[in-house]
Amino acid sequence: EHSLKILPDFADAWADLGCVRITTGNKEEATRCFNMALASDERHIEAHFNLANILRERSLPEEAIKHYDAVLDQEPDHTRSLLGKAVALCMLPDSRGDGGHRRQAAACLRKCLELCSE
Repeated sequence: EHSLKILPDFADAWADLGCVRITTGNKEEATRCFNMALASDERHIEAHFNLANILRERSLPEEAIKHYDAVLDQEPDHTRSLLGKAVALCMLPDSRGDGGHRRQAAACLRKCLELCSE
């Protein structure tokens, strides 16, 4: 927190503080910290990933997927984002009845398995 008083736009410090807030169980404050990190650096991978996890846990899969995709756009082999995205996709309703979200989730899981077997 001290570094944020000196450098309030330091995205890494905001993301680190968000992780601390998660470990203390304060996900509301963690969310604020990750959003502050993204306000300073819209491509901050750790902030996107952790915010996605919080959103998924809050049953907001569409919002979570946007953040997982922001990570995967930069690091297509980020296995934890692939797994998180697969879970979030499975949470979405199959409104068209074509199983599209499940197929996308399966593709994420297949890629994860490929990466883990390398």
